[in-house]
Amino acid sequence: MTLAVIVYALFTFQSSGGDQYITLVFHSLILLSIIIGANIVQYKTILYRTRTITTCNKLSDQPAVEK
Repeated sequence: MTLAVIVYALFTFQSSGGDQYITLVFHSLILLSIIIGANIVQYKTILYRTRTITTCNKLSDQPAVEK
């Protein structure tokens, strides 16, 4: 959707001029960077909170003991 806004603003700026369309492009790019940054932070937070905690002290190179 942000790409559509940017294309619209650039097309309208070329056809009719006006500084408000360039401002719209800059604001759209700023909004897009904020959304990408928030998604990265949210992804890392979810990844950190859902990691598994292992309590097994057995080394992986030891053979398994069957009963």
